[in-house]
Amino acid sequence: MGILRFDDLVHGEFVSRPNRFLAVVRVEGEERKAHVHDPGRLPELLIPGAPVLLLPKKGPKTDFHLIAVYREGYGWVFLHSGYHSLIAQKLIESRFLPEFRDAVAYGKEFKIDNHRIDFVISYHTGDVLMEVKGCTFFKDRLALFPDAPTKRGAGHVKILSEYGDSILLFLSMNDNVDYFAPNADTDKIFHKAVLEALAKGVHVIPATFSFDGSTLRHVDRIPFVSDPYDDELFSLANIASEAAEEYTERFGPEANAVLAGVSRIGGVPYIHVVFYGVFCQSCGLYDYFDDYGLVLGDYGVPSGPEDVKQFGNTYVVRFKVKEVQ
Repeated sequence: MGILRFDDLVHGEFVSRPNRFLAVVRVEGEERKAHVHDPGRLPELLIPGAPVLLLPKKGPKTDFHLIAVYREGYGWVFLHSGYHSLIAQKLIESRFLPEFRDAVAYGKEFKIDNHRIDFVISYHTGDVLMEVKGCTFFKDRLALFPDAPTKRGAGHVKILSEYGDSILLFLSMNDNVDYFAPNADTDKIFHKAVLEALAKGVHVIPATFSFDGSTLRHVDRIPFVSDPYDDELFSLANIASEAAEEYTERFGPEANAVLAGVSRIGGVPYIHVVFYGVFCQSCGLYDYFDDYGLVLGDYGVPSGPEDVKQFGNTYVVRFKVKEVQ
């Protein structure tokens, strides 16, 4: 699904980054200055000689805005965080993700305490806060956030935890990844905040995007894993994803399941699953969730639904894993 299109980007190559907001680039053999609208360190992206795409936009000290950089093995990585709010807005309006299918309204820049949360989304079931973070750090087939410590980001996550019904949306600006995880190596405080948020029912959505040099497209969603070094969780995620596909084959389109992610809370593994469809309410809503648990049991993973969040007619259910055989 197309999100943004740029028709007048200029090719260049990265030279240096004198400060967080400024890049020196080479265009047609001449060194020029470009604004960097991304607070991350970007060490694996901004490498001397790396191809870049630039938007002509005259500023007091710059001639361009840095839009994307080419990374070997990944392709173009979209960098400009100034578009994150618009990208998230288009995701909401497209209703492509089941969590947004029943949104009736939304507002931007919701003020709470001394912070501003990116969105408040209204459903017939109530209002939901949503914070948006852009992810440009990739390792192997894993998207990681952040690439630099972010006290502000941890503060946002804490607010979501305290509010209750809320969404943490990560925009992975490349689709050559299979999972998302909070970057425990770079920011242990942020990682801890995400773990606490998951325990309190904050819903994490990692969405992937591709950029072909002119058009940014939303590709899909990927599951999250609460710890990038927990091999047992990755194994559990693979099983839970297969179980969700089998569940949808059996019960769709009346009931569909998609894996949101897996976490370890207090040492206990949990599976987070999104359910959507034309549920037969009179049949007993929880029966649909129990049926997924039965499918999981067939894969040797005994579990039971422990927590349910509702976004309109879409449900996010957290399953407690009793043991993995």
